[in-house]
Amino acid sequence: MTIRDFLRIMRQRWRWLLGTLLIVLIAAAVSTMLQPKTYEASARFYLAGSNGQGTPVQRDDLATYAQVVSAPAVQEVIRKQAKVGPTAAVNVNATLSDTANIMTGTASSGSAQEAAAIANATGPALAAVAPQFSQLLSGAGSVTSTAVQPATVPSSPASPDIKRTLELAFAVGLLLGVAMALLRHFMDNRVRTVEDLEALVQRPVLSIVPRVGSGQRVVDTSDSPSGAMVEAMRRLRTNVKFVNVTNDVPAVVVTSARPGDGKTTVAANLALAMSRDGHRTLLVDGDLRKPGVASAVGIDGSVGLTNVLVHELALKDVLVEPEPSLPLFVLPAGPVPPNASELLGSAAMRNLFQELVAEFDFVVFDSPPMLPVVDALELEKLAGNLILVARGGQVSRRELQVTLKALETVDANLSGTVLNYADSFSDDYGYGHKYGYGEQPPAARGQSRRTGKRG
Repeated sequence: MTIRDFLRIMRQRWRWLLGTLLIVLIAAAVSTMLQPKTYEASARFYLAGSNGQGTPVQRDDLATYAQVVSAPAVQEVIRKQAKVGPTAAVNVNATLSDTANIMTGTASSGSAQEAAAIANATGPALAAVAPQFSQLLSGAGSVTSTAVQPATVPSSPASPDIKRTLELAFAVGLLLGVAMALLRHFMDNRVRTVEDLEALVQRPVLSIVPRVGSGQRVVDTSDSPSGAMVEAMRRLRTNVKFVNVTNDVPAVVVTSARPGDGKTTVAANLALAMSRDGHRTLLVDGDLRKPGVASAVGIDGSVGLTNVLVHELALKDVLVEPEPSLPLFVLPAGPVPPNASELLGSAAMRNLFQELVAEFDFVVFDSPPMLPVVDALELEKLAGNLILVARGGQVSRRELQVTLKALETVDANLSGTVLNYADSFSDDYGYGHKYGYGEQPPAARGQSRRTGKRG
């Protein structure tokens, strides 16, 4: 893994990194707040013999004092000197300076005032109990204590150290966050990036379609459309022209592995982009199970392809122009038939297809997704070109692999792929005879009209 790959993974999985870091920081902060506070106070004092001459206490004797400061006899005196309750614990230790006969008494307590009082009482208490340890001491029989630096009441607890704890928690949380991001990346089975899609499908990515903030997925039909969505469709239109050079049939089938990947809106936007480029374009709703083109472009879809295939209506009677200023025509699906696959694979459909490619410069078919049904393969036999739409962050590698296997089985021509959506959405979808998928954008702004009258 290169540094670029690592940074790309962190950029993609920043939520895992940030979430783990916040959890560790919050846990550390809560744990620190729940811990009892301990205050520390230190007092420095000088011990001398009280024989009238101020004889210094020998260092060996001072070392003995430092050892006996935790003895019960000494702590009892400290408790009385500091006016601490008889049941309260006295936590104190004494250290001797390396360069002078100065001792330092350090006390810790849950109360800041109590810690200072115990530290200040350590010197007088050691001096008071000196006769009890006379067999360990030399020189004068009694000792006096002189305060060099009295203890003051601490303003903040010595423990827990919130700043140090949070600094350590930040370092640990950052490492755990990186580990979680990497683990999530390598365990994730979903396709998220262009690199993921190209490595799996091994076909060119014809366009990357961004998510539109307003939720509208159909390109604006105004005279001067702009925006990332429009640019993505222009790129798709141009690339489709290139991949269609070797095929004499001016038609393409748009499908997806699963419901909900946005293939209907990609097909509608591709047809709109083609028509805006001056091509007389036809958008056909070949999804006879769950039609979505009519609602996507804001037209009436009560009659359409099904009526033509069963010879109820003529083609000219069901074609619709959603925007009169553009050479764009739409053939809705019409009523939902009980035998969708049979209709799409019938001789009537083959004859109609020949009529369509002869009359229009380019034909775009919206077909059902591949995993639930095989209708898209019937349309691919006619067009010879197929575009696979993959919803980034939602479609799994397994779903695409199954789809590719189905295409290879019938030797279908997969021209390329489209990576749809920039962000992740809900991955709820259903397979089977009845399924729901695609988007339901607002109706187009222009008034639609049919090119002919109903029979």
